[in-house]
Amino acid sequence: MSIDQFPPRIPSAKAQQAADEVRRLEAERHKAVTERSRLERARNGAVETDRLDHAKAIREGKPDPGPKAVEKADKAIAAARRREEALATATGQARAELAEAIRAERSELERVAEENVEQARERFRSALEGLVAEQRGLSEALGFSGWLAGFPETTYAPAKHTPAVRGIATLSGDPPRFEQVAEALACLAEPLRPVQSAGRMPNPDAAQAA
Repeated sequence: MSIDQFPPRIPSAKAQQAADEVRRLEAERHKAVTERSRLERARNGAVETDRLDHAKAIREGKPDPGPKAVEKADKAIAAARRREEALATATGQARAELAEAIRAERSELERVAEENVEQARERFRSALEGLVAEQRGLSEALGFSGWLAGFPETTYAPAKHTPAVRGIATLSGDPPRFEQVAEALACLAEPLRPVQSAGRMPNPDAAQAA
């Protein structure tokens, strides 16, 4: 479960707290992974530093200074990897707490979810009705403008001045009328109906025999 696989708001204080904790820990783990990767890439520079220091010591007749830079880099990488692994464990614990909170309150959460869906559908229907009314007003305004421009030869026909919805196309390739778009949008506010598979279509002969 990644941090974008559950909603930003959950109507349960315990579940919300666990979800927020998962998000925080996931963000920290991402930073830890990035830092560990940076340190691993930088280790090549430490190897080169130790090689140059060793070469200098040889030329100056001094003892091998040892792989100090590499040891320092390896220590930093080990610490970063340790933090990364600990954050992964902590994230798993927070996820388990979230799952437990959801299990404990599932019935109440399902009730709230159903209410939220119905309220959202009602708001959507209301907004769509308002949009249809505004579009009708636009057509009437465009119709009056066209009628006035051609007066007295033209007739008042607001429907003729309703532009097609550009940017999308029907199966014929033509842009749809606004009414078609509104009808399609209205379907979004309706509950999904189960679709029967082709292999389980009702048998009219069997129904007639019954």
